Parts: sequence; C-alpha cells; structure tokens
Amino acid sequence: MGYGLADPDFRFLFDQVARRQFARIAYAVWPGLPADERALWRDQGVVILEQEPLAFLSTLVSGDDAPDSAVEEAISLTGDKVESGHLSWDKVTIRRLLTVAFSDVELTTFCFDHYADVYENFSDGMTKSAKIQQLLDYCFRHNAVDTLLELVAQYNPGQYSQFATGRSFD
Repeated sequence: MGYGLADPDFRFLFDQVARRQFARIAYAVWPGLPADERALWRDQGVVILEQEPLAFLSTLVSGDDAPDSAVEEAISLTGDKVESGHLSWDKVTIRRLLTVAFSDVELTTFCFDHYADVYENFSDGMTKSAKIQQLLDYCFRHNAVDTLLELVAQYNPGQYSQFATGRSFD
C-alpha cells in the first residue's frame, strides 16, 4: 500500500520479486485504470481490482463471505482451471499431457525455444516433473496456458488430441 504502479521504487521491487521462479499472481487495487494499462499489467502477472482501496480493505477485514464481482473475478483468475477455446483444462490434466507429449530432452528444448524464462531456471539433474511444474507455474501466472496448449498441439498433435477428446465441454 502506498505505492503507485509507475513509481520507480515499486517497479524495482516488482521486477525483483515477480520475475522469480515461484512468484504468484499479484494484485493491485486501482479504480479507473484505462483498459490498455490494465492489459499491460495483466501481461506482467498483476490483476487490477477495480475498487476503491478503502472499500476493498474493509471487505478484506470484515471477512465478508460475498466478495463483490471485481474480487470474485480476480480470484477466478488464480484458479487451477483454464478455458481453452471451448475446452476446460485443469493443471493435473495439463501436467499429464506434458508428461506424455515430451521426453525430458524434448521438454528442455521446447522450453529453450518458447519459454526462456522457465528454461533459465532449469538446473543439471532437475527431473522432468520439476521442469513441467515450473512450466505450468509460469504459464498459469502469466495467463499463457492457451499459448502453451496451442504449442503442444503443434508439437505433438496425436497426444494433444487424445487429451482434448477427453475434456469436458463448457
């Protein structure tokens, strides 16, 4: 509290924390932020809550069981499910898909080619499942699961279609 998102001190702290391997989605309470700036922050992993700051804090302090639509929307963005087209995917299913779609070497190359920030966190001796976990964490934090699924579909259409045909339609 107390920093504007454009403040240089905030930007420094944000860059140091948000780019870390296990960073989570961040929230900012900022009523009236223009749509283009909102999209810019969303791409950086920050969910903008369209509320008055004091009203938002009052809601948090009161423990109100019925958060308003802005908070509800933000909470839904952090869930373990993602809608891709008309298919509903969860983290467990995507993890299984990645496990069968890639060998360890292929996964490493895939991340090198498409997810450099994830690849940079790989270390010698890291297991394939740990690499998949990092990739999933990155994609969910950066709202990039649709892109990941599209790339997997291009790389291994057979495995992708097997998983896609088993998904529920919403």
